Amino acid sequence: MRGACPSLDVVDAVIACPERPVRRAFARNRHADPVQRSRPVDDPDAFVRADLASRPHPRLGRARALPGDVIETFLIRQELAVSGQIPLSFRRGTWAHRNPEPRVQAAGWWLWLTPGNAMPC
Repeated sequence: MRGACPSLDVVDAVIACPERPVRRAFARNRHADPVQRSRPVDDPDAFVRADLASRPHPRLGRARALPGDVIETFLIRQELAVSGQIPLSFRRGTWAHRNPEPRVQAAGWWLWLTPGNAMPC
């Protein structure tokens, strides 16, 4: 069936596949669940990670957001900035994040801060 999500066994095989094109195709598969699609977040191949960070293809409509921990990993590595996969709710909370790297990113998104979120000098 076209557009059906792959089974976990198939996802495991794809993630373990030594062929870069297979892992890249999965990383940008718009039909895969974001939790499963985000599994190559630590892939040793930068092209696989770039495909995951760039959002699913074809780019039809809004992409389903990656899990928060994956977004955090990409933000720390600065690999997700313009992907369109960072939900507004995540951006709004980065100013108070436990990790300093997302807080640094939040400084670049200062327009998202409300007067109540502004930190005292």
